[in-house]
Amino acid sequence: MSVSKLKPIHVIIIGAVVCIAIISLLYFLVITKYNDRIAALKARETAAQSVVDTLPAAQRSLAEAITNFNMTKARYSRVEQRKMAPVSFEDRTEGMIAQWKEQGEVLGPMLNSFMKKAKIKNTASFSVQAAGVNPNQLETYLIRLPVGSVTVTGTFREILDHIKIWQDFGRLVQLDGLSISGQSPNLTGSYSVTVIQFPRGGVGPDIPMASGSGGGMMGGMPGMPGMMGGMPGGAVMPLGGMPPVK
Repeated sequence: MSVSKLKPIHVIIIGAVVCIAIISLLYFLVITKYNDRIAALKARETAAQSVVDTLPAAQRSLAEAITNFNMTKARYSRVEQRKMAPVSFEDRTEGMIAQWKEQGEVLGPMLNSFMKKAKIKNTASFSVQAAGVNPNQLETYLIRLPVGSVTVTGTFREILDHIKIWQDFGRLVQLDGLSISGQSPNLTGSYSVTVIQFPRGGVGPDIPMASGSGGGMMGGMPGMPGMMGGMPGGAVMPLGGMPPVK
């Protein structure tokens, strides 16, 4: 059919077919693409909504966790006040001096006085080691001090009650190796005692240490009255030294 023989109806039909083809092509190339994107966005919206729905429960859990944390922190603060020596290594020099006092003057008399108040017959052999003399080499997070052993004599119930009295001691202690022997009611119990100490606060930077023959380490440790230098290797000790407390 030549162009000259095309009638208006033919033109309309051909135009309609072309339009349909173009629309179909646009649908598959454009509309389908956008439909896929819409479906993906709806899936993301559904997933996001599921997360949003958990927000109230998550907020309640967070509030409970904060409350529990604050309660635990308050309990630990009370334990710290009652059971821990006032030692902090935020300033290592001051912390070392406080630790010297704790181990050289405080802990030994505390142990002896405590055992004298025990209601059951006992024999205690305590010896508190001297604290270190280098502030950069001290234990700053957990200090364990084995202080000796205790032997008690009495009934089984009396020995158990005696063990419980350590809950009233002014320091946190660990009792190990409890052994009970003998013939009831005359029993003998033995155990060892270790004092546990968690220094307060954080840990400060190392102290610059001066070295030299006979010069001690006073050059790097200002503000330490009552100390003497000249120790081998730059060590220092309080005047009079710090022998173990017995």
